Amino acid sequence: MDTRAKRSLMPKADPEGVEYDANGDIKLTKDRFFDPWRIAHSDKLKAIVKEAQGMVASYEKHFQLRTRARKPKDQETFEQTVEAIICDMVFAHLSQDQRGTAVSLSNTVLEKKSRYRSPVYSSKLPDIVKIMATPEIDFIRFELGHEKSFANRGQRSLIWPGWRILDRTEFYSVTLNDIGRRPFKELVVLKAPKQDHRDEGQYLDYEETNLTGSLRSQIVEINDWLEQADIEIGDPELASRTQVSDRSLRRVFTRGSFETGGRLFGGFWQKMKKDDRYTILINQEETVGLDFGQISVRLAYSLSQAQPPEGDLYQLGDYHPVYRPGIKKLLNSLLSSEKPLRRKPQGTKDLLPPRPIETLIADISERHPALIPMFSTAICHKLQFIESSIMVGILLRLKQEGIVGLPIHDGLVVSCSFEDQTREIMEEVALELTGVNIPVSTE
Repeated sequence: MDTRAKRSLMPKADPEGVEYDANGDIKLTKDRFFDPWRIAHSDKLKAIVKEAQGMVASYEKHFQLRTRARKPKDQETFEQTVEAIICDMVFAHLSQDQRGTAVSLSNTVLEKKSRYRSPVYSSKLPDIVKIMATPEIDFIRFELGHEKSFANRGQRSLIWPGWRILDRTEFYSVTLNDIGRRPFKELVVLKAPKQDHRDEGQYLDYEETNLTGSLRSQIVEINDWLEQADIEIGDPELASRTQVSDRSLRRVFTRGSFETGGRLFGGFWQKMKKDDRYTILINQEETVGLDFGQISVRLAYSLSQAQPPEGDLYQLGDYHPVYRPGIKKLLNSLLSSEKPLRRKPQGTKDLLPPRPIETLIADISERHPALIPMFSTAICHKLQFIESSIMVGILLRLKQEGIVGLPIHDGLVVSCSFEDQTREIMEEVALELTGVNIPVSTE
């Protein structure tokens, strides 16, 4: 059936402006997935959670869905499940996200064992979801997953905030800052190599060793320090939609190795726009952003055991400075690609001079001959590991000095009064680990 014929059979109720794929199928919007790690951070939200837990338990008893009390461990899982659903639905409501939240209720999925999985994902999740969606409880609305005619995929099971969520959230004046996060079950993540650019990398299980234990202990120490820190948002409007209690970090390794990747992910500040980060207050004080200059190239030089040339590493001899951003992207693409580049990287056509890609690469090679053996070897994953190791070392050093730092890959947000001291620590740690001077600048 051709595209025009498919569209002619579309239900009249389909919204206008719907997108179609190349086959003429409806392109469903990207799902928002259920977050099982949310918890109540305030007494207000805890009261709503306790009410929901009590109502679900009473429903089970009234309709004789359970004949005996849960074992202590099962009761804990039950309470965590209801809490996660309530908190995630409150988050969706306050974030004004009306798409519906995708939640897998398949036994095949729920019965999988993994070091990364939340205990909320258990065989009891479907029953709890369905009870919470009954007219008597009405904390959530629920739609079972189903095949969707003329769509590019089936529709996953979805949940939305129910009437009681909306009512209780307003009654208690709940805000995003009333929502917290349970520490991730696993803070050290190992991902498989990606098959293509659409592959996000499967989480791999791994054998516990002294190395993984040490890596985890470092993140626990950093997270504990951030959890007790005095951090807030100075802009009231931005504060109302920012979950400042979300501070838990994880270290994510890539390509199936604990020597590639390793960057820190998580924390509300990483999700903020760059300009919005300047509204962060630490210990009631304004903050400043610090980051390493040209770190990928300088780390590549550290591996080559050569010193980088003087001056701006992204500036080529007779090239106009306007082309610097393009040269930066091209040089970093050479370090990240697995195959020789045959064309200019995506998005750089207007950033680079109108010269053949071969000429551009030759000019970069002339400026950086020590890096030629690293081009098209995907060395960037190794560089990210060194960068992440530097950042972990910096955060642990800052903790010793009583300084709170919020990491963003190769940069930090710190209080203005600690700007100079933090810059000194950053440069010292980088030099100790790499043997190369990597200057730090203020954003």
